[in-house]
Amino acid sequence: MKNQKELLIDHDAGFFSCCSVSLFEIIKFIKYSNCEPASVNFSKTFDMYKPSYPKGIISNKPTEGKPGFPKALSAYLRLKIRTDEDLYPELFNYDNTVELNINKIKSINFSRGPKFTYTDENLKDLLGCVQKWFRPSNEVLKIKAYLIEKYKINPEETIFCYYRGTDKYIEQNYIPAKSFSSVCTRTQTQLNIRRSLIQTDQEQIFKFLQNSTQNPFRIKENSMIAGKEGCHFLLENNRLLDLKYFFASILIGASCKAVVCNTSNVSRWIHLYRMNSDNFHQILEN
Repeated sequence: MKNQKELLIDHDAGFFSCCSVSLFEIIKFIKYSNCEPASVNFSKTFDMYKPSYPKGIISNKPTEGKPGFPKALSAYLRLKIRTDEDLYPELFNYDNTVELNINKIKSINFSRGPKFTYTDENLKDLLGCVQKWFRPSNEVLKIKAYLIEKYKINPEETIFCYYRGTDKYIEQNYIPAKSFSSVCTRTQTQLNIRRSLIQTDQEQIFKFLQNSTQNPFRIKENSMIAGKEGCHFLLENNRLLDLKYFFASILIGASCKAVVCNTSNVSRWIHLYRMNSDNFHQILEN
């Protein structure tokens, strides 16, 4: 059953942070309304990937003693340049045929943020919401197929090593590269996995994992930096196209035989799109 009310999503951050908050708001709406919304309006989210979003960064003042938290724009300036452009159709296919079990969704304890153990997430009851509102668009799926062909990726013979670095030091402690690498190599040996797909925004981490995993490679269409700014703040060209390639890469990673990741919204959605916890290893901060 649908409510006649529209749900407006209003969140300005990285792509998978927007996805987490959007799913949180959808579930919250269902819990309080005892039905799904008539529609979900995503025009006030995914802002930094819109063509109107300014290039470059403006550094905010350090927050809570943290040295230099760079953001694309201050909160005030971001509000000034926001548009109602809706990127949802570029990124997702809404599937009206998916029927939701409202009672099961109402029982879900869905966290708004990413700091928890993802294997505790109720994947079975979340499946309907993910399939209904977050099914990747045809263009994203075409890019996924293109990348699989270009890099000759056989997911059943590949481990996906995802390490979110750069500005994450503001929110949580870094996982040491050596600790992360040891889980990757151990898993690769145990499962006899031939190749390592490494996805990280931190150049130093890639170089370390490149020297410690078997047959490593990366999808070169995705950006890396050596500094501490988030890559999604620094993209200078077609941010939306870059996002589609990154989204497609994450979908490939989610389908791999094994996943090793640290804590982040991206890692959470790797698990959600994987739709099972088999050979999924989340390395938690100390």
